[in-house]
Amino acid sequence: MFVLTLSKKRALRATLVILAVFIGAAVGIAAVFTSINTGAAETLLPIYSVDRPDNKISLTFDCAWGNSNTDELLAILEEHGVYATFFVTGEFVDKFPDDVRRIHAAGHEIANHSDAHPRIRGMNLNRLIEDTREAERKIMLVTGERPTLYRSPYGEYDENSIKTIEGLGYKFIQWSVDSIDWQEPDPATIIKRIMDKTVPGSILLFHNDLENTAQALPEVLTRLRQAGFEFVRTGELIYMEDYTIDHAGKQIREVRTIIPAGGELDAYPALTEAVEILLERLSYEEIAALRDGVAAGEGIPAAVAVRITPHLSTAQLNALSELTAAQAEAIAASILGETGTDPATGTLPEGWADMEGWDEAKDGHPEDAVPSREEELNIPNLDELLEGGQTEHNFENPAAAGDTEMPNLSELLRELEEKG
Repeated sequence: MFVLTLSKKRALRATLVILAVFIGAAVGIAAVFTSINTGAAETLLPIYSVDRPDNKISLTFDCAWGNSNTDELLAILEEHGVYATFFVTGEFVDKFPDDVRRIHAAGHEIANHSDAHPRIRGMNLNRLIEDTREAERKIMLVTGERPTLYRSPYGEYDENSIKTIEGLGYKFIQWSVDSIDWQEPDPATIIKRIMDKTVPGSILLFHNDLENTAQALPEVLTRLRQAGFEFVRTGELIYMEDYTIDHAGKQIREVRTIIPAGGELDAYPALTEAVEILLERLSYEEIAALRDGVAAGEGIPAAVAVRITPHLSTAQLNALSELTAAQAEAIAASILGETGTDPATGTLPEGWADMEGWDEAKDGHPEDAVPSREEELNIPNLDELLEGGQTEHNFENPAAAGDTEMPNLSELLRELEEKG
């Protein structure tokens, strides 16, 4: 007989992990079947660019054939402090695994560019799935990480291929600025093409194994920096959820309303958008300082203004500047918890005591903090299910060990489904 004693907190986390595995598998399978068997009500497009409130752009390289200049490209990127995304084929990984390791070790993002570089438009979907999974397997063997972005060979796609790739858990990525370096133009031509077309949210396309690309790249990076652009990996540029894609393939964020429904703030869409950005950009202390500053009639604190101004539109800034004390209190309460407790006092907002990454959040990185509140996770109240400080789980005979408090996964999954 094997008996494991779990604390309430560990049992909760273990249950969440199990739930995530079951639900993730179910969603993944359903997505693939949906992508294969259903039609689309509207035209599907990959992500060509992103509607950004800042000057972030992404530099990408497609790697499919040779590796003549891997070290040179990495040296240029390191010198300029730029991180890029490399879309590699499985065959490239087979031929040059050390190159892929060096790219990954340098902090760049490794993405899926298919296994054998096939033409996927009209491709048998079983073959497409097999090809994509094989490239994924090879990348994982070398980097230890699963890629989450996919770019098709030759930039080809159709609706079935998009649905299938996304059903496998990928974001389908194209580009909005093409260097056309594979035609081997002179460096000046490449530089002009990039500078003429790059705007905030652009995804730039280059290829490795080309001499002219390496020659043009230092000037491209220098000029784009001088123009005020900030380079990020593609996975950091795009939105992973709550977005639409317009007719040109631009990814546009659908801002989730975190302010309670029915409140007076519902009539202020620009303010709602600004609040969503505040949640991403500010620490909890800064949010509390914003609330306190407005409540005291002092407006937005200077330190907070410096942090958020680059990320907000004019309309959003105007909306924040017109905040009333009541609105600021409602916003802070919505973000910090119903009590609106100020974390600077050392007391966590109600319901966040078990939050992973609280130290990181206090240091100004709320994106690393994940609340354990059931209402945030949209799951049944596991605290009630795991009531009591210790619960013994007998994996051979749970009932014999009085293990009646162990959540029934089937029932929990049904509750999740009913909650939508």
